[in-house]
Amino acid sequence: MKRIVLLLIIITSSCSNKINKKDLQGNWIWNYQENNKSNWDEIIIKNDSVTLTDFFFNSKKGIYKLKKDSIIISLKDETIKRKIFLHNSSLILNSNNFQKTENFYKEKYDEIELINIRSEIKKNASEIDEYQGNFILLKYNDSVKIKLNNQFVEFPEYIYSLGLHNERWGHVIFLGKNFSLRELKNVYLELTYYNLLSIKFITKMSFQNNYYDFHHAKIEVWKEDLEQFIEKNKLEKTIMPKIPGLNSKQEYIKTNNPKLINIKSKKDLVKLENTKINTTYLISININLSTTDFLLLNQKINKLKRNGNFKIRTEIIDF
Repeated sequence: MKRIVLLLIIITSSCSNKINKKDLQGNWIWNYQENNKSNWDEIIIKNDSVTLTDFFFNSKKGIYKLKKDSIIISLKDETIKRKIFLHNSSLILNSNNFQKTENFYKEKYDEIELINIRSEIKKNASEIDEYQGNFILLKYNDSVKIKLNNQFVEFPEYIYSLGLHNERWGHVIFLGKNFSLRELKNVYLELTYYNLLSIKFITKMSFQNNYYDFHHAKIEVWKEDLEQFIEKNKLEKTIMPKIPGLNSKQEYIKTNNPKLINIKSKKDLVKLENTKINTTYLISININLSTTDFLLLNQKINKLKRNGNFKIRTEIIDF
């Protein structure tokens, strides 16, 4: 009987795993686990602050506290609670294992604030990684910047980083906040110039639920728009990319004779409710429409295309 009591005491003592904040200080890297859908790549803990980083170098900063056998992380837009266990150099949060590294605060991560728009489509990190490539698009000191692997780059550098094989066609853009639609159109003109097509947007992410809000947001440009963009920005005049639908507005209207819909403000989105199947439409979108409303409009257009036989072409213009 005494032996049984002694054994229970030993087991209870070994499982108590009392954790102090000083034991958590430093950098913790996710230890690969097959079929794990977590988007947590690195945890950086310094004093009472914490930085979470995903596999695409998106990061969120906040504070944390320990409560019994759990850690509670408070970020700007979400609160995360995980069971915590510490063993030697391993930090276990629920079933996710992180290893401590010697990279003590060396890598600096700026907090990435996405535009924060929900989508009906959710993707996990593995699904995003199937596309040709991805980068973060953000406003930095009032300038439009591309961030790849935690470094500011230009489009040619991004192109150079792309692999030869991928499971899905297209490029995923993590869209930062404070973009005007005019700026977004200019970005898409540059993407078209470099023949980077089939763009997807990530507008919101969650470390709590391990998902990303995903948008098939098609921005279409006319051939004359691209020519003017090349001229204005003094870019090298290469052979015009052979892109389906990259024709002049005049050619398109002459060939397709579309019905016209003008979207000058958010209240005009209701006009899409009166569309008819087996019909071709040209939707003209006010360039001063908010990016949020533009993405909402795109969701409505995509739903129309899924539910009926519509041929829809859009343009972003000054009214």
